[in-house]
Amino acid sequence: MKYLRPLLLACLLSFRADKVQANPLPPVPLPTTLRDAERELAELDRRINDLDGRAAVLREQVSLRERRTLVRSRVYARLARAGLLPIVGGFDALVAHAMKLEGVRRAILLDLEELKRLQRGLVDLGTHREVVVARRAVVVAQRDALSQAQALVEEAEERRRAFERAFLSPRGSTDHASVYGATLSVRPAAPEATFEAARGRLPLPLTGRVEIRSRRGVSGPALELLTSPGAAVRVVHPGRIAFSGAYEDYGRLVLVDHGAGYFTLYGNLDQIDVRVGDAVEGGSQIGIVGGKGKEAALIFEVRHRNETVEPRPWLGL
Repeated sequence: MKYLRPLLLACLLSFRADKVQANPLPPVPLPTTLRDAERELAELDRRINDLDGRAAVLREQVSLRERRTLVRSRVYARLARAGLLPIVGGFDALVAHAMKLEGVRRAILLDLEELKRLQRGLVDLGTHREVVVARRAVVVAQRDALSQAQALVEEAEERRRAFERAFLSPRGSTDHASVYGATLSVRPAAPEATFEAARGRLPLPLTGRVEIRSRRGVSGPALELLTSPGAAVRVVHPGRIAFSGAYEDYGRLVLVDHGAGYFTLYGNLDQIDVRVGDAVEGGSQIGIVGGKGKEAALIFEVRHRNETVEPRPWLGL
């Protein structure tokens, strides 16, 4: 090994002294639209996956080259330990031995040079990946800012359209209304109040901006509450879950028994968070409203025994 150690040490010191510098990428302007931001994020993700794949291939090549170098190093050490023993076989044997020793040494040098090239490639790929990841973080922040700005613009446009519709509605019509900043309970009833005593003081089952439309339900009058997909649906009064699941034209629904024959129905749910028999407090989340695109619609009904009653007076509308 005393012949091999100086050779390996010299090559390793040469590699450590090799400075790898990444060429800085020219500045790229940020995307100005959501579509451009999403497109660039998809491209950056593709580049990151490509870099990871190339790095995995290089690491496998490095491992293979290291194993090959180790085998050749052992052969070189064994030949070097033989020393002048081949002289017994004559001059030709000595020459053949020396040529074989020199050939193994040159092969080891080539292996080490190749290792340097592969390691340099790994460093370059790692540096490039860091640049791409940093760019991705910036584009994500820009995408979120653009999304928030677009949401504000759409909200302002929705308010404008609702305002214009108010003037187009027939005088005295109560079939359509918009409520902004709806809270769980504007005029709360006493906690111990019965459902009938809470008439006119029940909160809306949705918070935030809610657009209210009257509709004819499966069995009588109902309300269609328009909001954003994924909005939480909350029970309007304490009770117990009487039904939970899919049913006819309501889709997924929850039916809450408030006692004395009174029920509230919450239909068109995308997710149900309660089970039959659960006791729920007023304001408890019972599910998430379902819908497609930018709009979701909750079906809300009030029932007294077998009769579906007009729900607006119960909500104070």
